[in-house]
Order: sequence, then C-alpha cells, then structure tokens
Amino acid sequence: RHRRRPTWNALKFPADGPTGIGVWSRHELESGGIFALGRMPAIEARVRAPQGSFTVIGVHLSSPVRPRRAAARNRELLALGARSAAIAEPLVVAGDFNITPYSPFFADWLAASGLTDSRRGRTLSPSWPTMLPWFAIPIDHVAVNSGFTILSHRRLPNFESDHYGVLVELARREGP
Repeated sequence: RHRRRPTWNALKFPADGPTGIGVWSRHELESGGIFALGRMPAIEARVRAPQGSFTVIGVHLSSPVRPRRAAARNRELLALGARSAAIAEPLVVAGDFNITPYSPFFADWLAASGLTDSRRGRTLSPSWPTMLPWFAIPIDHVAVNSGFTILSHRRLPNFESDHYGVLVELARREGP
C-alpha cells in the first residue's frame, strides 16, 4: 500500500539569518502577505479549511538581548495586539515571541488581543534552547481567539533547530 504525501500550500518570506518566516498549510491559502511589526517581518494568511476559513498570523519578535531590543519587542507586541484584536473571524497567532508566558508584557498582549494562550492550564512546554533542555524556557507560543477550542498543546521532539516545535490541536467553534 502506497501512502500519498500531503500537498502543502506555502507563503514564505525568505531572509538571511533568523528573520525569515513562513506559513505552510495542507489547506488552500485564499490570500496572504507580509507586514512589518517594527523592523521584524510577520506573515498573515487566510486559510480555507473544510470547517470554514480562518486567519493565521506568524511572528518572530525581536530578541530582548539589550534594553533597546526588549523595548522594540514590546512595541511589536503592542502592534500585534491591535492587529489581532481587529480580526473578528477565527484567528491563530503563532511563532517565536521571545517572551515567556510569565512576563507582564505577554499578559498585556493577551488582554489587548483578546486571545487565549494554547499552553494555559495544559503544559509548561519549554521551547528554547534545545541544547540546554534542563534550562529551556517557553518562548514559542500559539494563541487563538474565540473561533477555536483548544484541544491540546504539546512540545515536539527536536528537529535540528535551536527551538523545539509545538503542536497545537484546535477545533473550529460553531457560530455566526
């Protein structure tokens, strides 16, 4: 028996270094594009799934290695919060936020965006760095609005990156 490999639809912004970003989907991408969150590229796509269309935003926020970069990351969170709150349809926001869920800036972002952290009440799921797993912290996040029910959140095995991947299972909610 021969298994058919899934076909992937992709929207990518390739870049040198760690600032490239992309969205891969087994479902058709109806539309999509790149936008700026400060100096960092982000990606937004509308996905057509069997249960109905939804929007996904992918981010890689500035790493707070210096006070100026931490301030830039916090400004990126503010802009992302406003953009996320403006989307009424089902929404998934995912990526490397370079911030832990314990930060008040992350809590402020969740409140401003109206999103729910998929990790909350489920798992710690530390995601970085893979080379020091005993000291890893959760900086990669998936958050959703009320268009989704979160079924599970788990960390994936290392796949030759300095970050562990996360797998979040979601179900579309019925509604207007």
